[in-house]
Amino acid sequence: DHIELLWFSGIYGFGRYQIEKTLFDETGAVYYHFDNGLTDANGNHTLIQGLVDDPEAGSLPTLFNEGSSGIATDLAASFDGSQANHVIDASGALQIEDTDYTLEAWIKIEGPLPSRRIIFGYGIPGGYSLSVAPDNTLFTTTYGIADIPSSASLPDDGAWHHVAVVHENMTEMRFYIDGTLGDSISYTQSVNRADDQTFYVGHEINGVNPWLGSID
Repeated sequence: DHIELLWFSGIYGFGRYQIEKTLFDETGAVYYHFDNGLTDANGNHTLIQGLVDDPEAGSLPTLFNEGSSGIATDLAASFDGSQANHVIDASGALQIEDTDYTLEAWIKIEGPLPSRRIIFGYGIPGGYSLSVAPDNTLFTTTYGIADIPSSASLPDDGAWHHVAVVHENMTEMRFYIDGTLGDSISYTQSVNRADDQTFYVGHEINGVNPWLGSID
């Protein structure tokens, strides 16, 4: 089985990429398009302010018009590095072990990244994240197992780009930018089960490596 795990997108049915016979759409386990505000499309995962151990930390992302689709009514989320948000995955929709999965989003980078920046993450210990390194290359982590850099490089153009990492269990990680395979990295392990079923957008579990730019 292959799980469409985390899917961010600007608007239903617009600008999808066909990758490995999988149409990335609203069928993901957790799917945010931000047109419903900070609640996912299934109505089960609403981002709330703060960190689990510091509910007063940071702020929620700001929603704005003209997201990745280019349509004026399409909402996206803006991050300036001061945000802190989370949602408890009570349903266990994001809990995975020994399976294939995909992590993906539309992103826009604003300015140079001073360090690796998290698009979203889940768990710790256990779990996974998707991020961008300072040289604008895609990066993923399987917490407690490995940091996995890639050579898949985002253009430095201030535009929206679709990014994805496909995990083929016990085989490899494949990194895509705008539907094109940018790199394949051998990865003969799986993913540790997350002890902390908490999902974060735009930073890591403790608020570090905050995102600078927009997510849709």
